[in-house]
Amino acid sequence: MIYLRKPKLIKSISYKRIGDLYEPDKVKTDYCFLGTMFNNVSGQLYSGFYQETTEAANKKSGKKIIARGGINPKSVKLAYELGFYGVALYGYLWKSDSPYDHYIEFIRYCKENNIPIE
Repeated sequence: MIYLRKPKLIKSISYKRIGDLYEPDKVKTDYCFLGTMFNNVSGQLYSGFYQETTEAANKKSGKKIIARGGINPKSVKLAYELGFYGVALYGYLWKSDSPYDHYIEFIRYCKENNIPIE
């Protein structure tokens, strides 16, 4: 019913496992979140995610996948290289003492490393 009343509403869904991306969609969404993707200290892929399967999911699932969890300047470059549609910043910004400073630092890092941002 909500699709009829609000046809321009942006819809998303969140997945915890890569295999879920290949399941038939129960609801049409504009994009999806996947994660927790990265270890927030090292910036490397979190346990259970592997580079090859993550790259394949980004290429073959037909979905706009946004990496969620552990996103910071250390992990954003890897997220970009793995082919994610985007990243979701949560803890890096909102659990810090100065979210604005972290945001500026993040944007600066992306620009210096030619990581596209919109």
